[in-house]
Amino acid sequence: MYRRQTSRVGFGCRLAVLFLWLGLSAVSLQALGERPLTAAERQAVALAARYLDGGVDAWMFELATDSPLAAEGSDGARAAIAGRLASPVDAVWRLRTPAEIVDGRAIFTIDYPSGIDETLIMHLVEEGAGYRLHSLRVLAEPAASTDLTQVDEEADTTSSSDTTSPAASSTGASSGASSWLDRLMADPSMRLAYGLGLLGLLLLLVGAVTRKRIAVLLGVAVIVGAVLVRQFVPGLTVDTQGGSDASIETIRLEALGELREAMTRVDDGDTTAPEAVRGEVAALWRAQHHLARFDVAAAEAALAEADSSLPLAHLLTARLHLERLESADARLAYERLFALDVVHDGLLLEAAQAYERLGFPSRAVEVYEELEAMGSREAAPAYAFARAPLARNRLDRAAPQFRAAWSLDPIPRAEM
Repeated sequence: MYRRQTSRVGFGCRLAVLFLWLGLSAVSLQALGERPLTAAERQAVALAARYLDGGVDAWMFELATDSPLAAEGSDGARAAIAGRLASPVDAVWRLRTPAEIVDGRAIFTIDYPSGIDETLIMHLVEEGAGYRLHSLRVLAEPAASTDLTQVDEEADTTSSSDTTSPAASSTGASSGASSWLDRLMADPSMRLAYGLGLLGLLLLLVGAVTRKRIAVLLGVAVIVGAVLVRQFVPGLTVDTQGGSDASIETIRLEALGELREAMTRVDDGDTTAPEAVRGEVAALWRAQHHLARFDVAAAEAALAEADSSLPLAHLLTARLHLERLESADARLAYERLFALDVVHDGLLLEAAQAYERLGFPSRAVEVYEELEAMGSREAAPAYAFARAPLARNRLDRAAPQFRAAWSLDPIPRAEM
C-alpha cells in the first residue's frame, strides 16, 4: 500500500512538472518579441502610413480637438509638424517597443536618406470612436523631469571594464530576478498567467495523487488558459505621465523646418545649410549631422552649444564617445539616457551592441535580457541569446532562441 501511494505521488510530481515545463515554455516562446500592440499603437501605424503617403496635409484632419498643434491654426500645425519630422520622401519609419507602456503613446524611429535618425513619440487621445493625434515629441525636446544623480553615483562606482567574477555573476542574476519580479508585480496579465499556471500545477498534483481524472483535465485546461492569457491579454498600461505627455514642456520648432529639411535629405554637397540657424536645438541637430558624416570634432563643438539635459544630447554624447572608444564616458551617457522616458528597444539594442564593442559584456547581456523581458519586436536580442549557448555547444538551448529570432526576421544562410 505504501509503495502504491509513493508511486502515485511520484507519478503525480512527474506529470505536474512536465505540464508546468510545457506551459512555461509556451509562455516564454510566445512572449519573446511579441508584445501585443495597443489600440493607440495600431492607430499610430495608420497615421504613419498616411504621413508617408501624403505628408503633413494628411494629418490636418487627424488632430484631436484639444491638441496644441490644432491651437496653432492649420499653418502653425503644418510648421510644427514639419519642424519635427521633415519630408516623408524616402524616410523609413519603424514602430518601436517602449520600455514602459503609457496610455495613448506610440514610439517610432525614423531613418532619413541623409543618414541621421530620429525618435518620434506620438501621443494620441480617445475621441469619438477612435484615437486622434494630440501631440508629438522628438529627442531634441525635454523629457519628463528625472533626477540623474543616482545614475551618476552608480557610474562612479562602476569599473571601466566588465568582470565575470562569481560575485559579478551573482549580482547580475540578482538584478535579473529583481527586474522579473518588478515586471510581474506591475503587469496584471503576467500575474494572472503565472497564477493560473500555479493553480493548474496544483490541480495536476491533486489529480495525480488522488487519481481524479477531472482534476487532471482541469489542471491541463487551466495551464492552457494561462498560455492564452499571456498571449492575447495585453500587459498593463503603465501611465507614467498622468495619462498624457501634456505635462511635459514643449518647445517651438516651427522656425527650424528648413534646417530640419536640409539635414534629412541626401547630401548634395552643400554642407553649409545646417550652420545657418542658431540655438540649442539647432546645435544638437548640427551635431547629429556632423556625427552622421563622422566629423567628430565638429560634432563635439556643436554639442558644446546645446542643452546637455535633452535626450538627444545624451544620445549624441554616447555616440561621440563610442566613436572615440571612450568606454566609461559612452556607458555613462547611455545610462543617463535610459533614465529618461524616451527609452525603446531600438535605443536599448544600440546600447547593448555598443557595450559589447566597448568591453562591457555583462552589461550587454543585462540589456539583452531587458529587451527579451519587455517583449521587443526586434530579432537581434534573440539572435544574440542564441549565440551564447552555441559557443558552448548547447544546441538544445540555442534552438528555441534561434526559432524565435527567425520568426521575427529570417536572415540569409550565408549571414547565419
